[in-house]
Amino acid sequence: MPEKTASLYARLGGYGAIAAVVDDLLPRLRGDSRLDRFWTSPRSIDTNNRERQLAIDFIAAVFVAHSR
Repeated sequence: MPEKTASLYARLGGYGAIAAVVDDLLPRLRGDSRLDRFWTSPRSIDTNNRERQLAIDFIAAVFVAHSR
């Protein structure tokens, strides 16, 4: 019986690694002048935190789905 390899989610480092990528990516996206229209100001801290959490959840869900 072949050994089961770790899921893509696990190989990437799981939730913590995905959160680190999102934490690195979001400031870059927000700072890109070509994307200004997507980040109108003022934005509350809660809105920014929700955006971060939704991005993490989405990416994690995609990696889990592709690991099956």
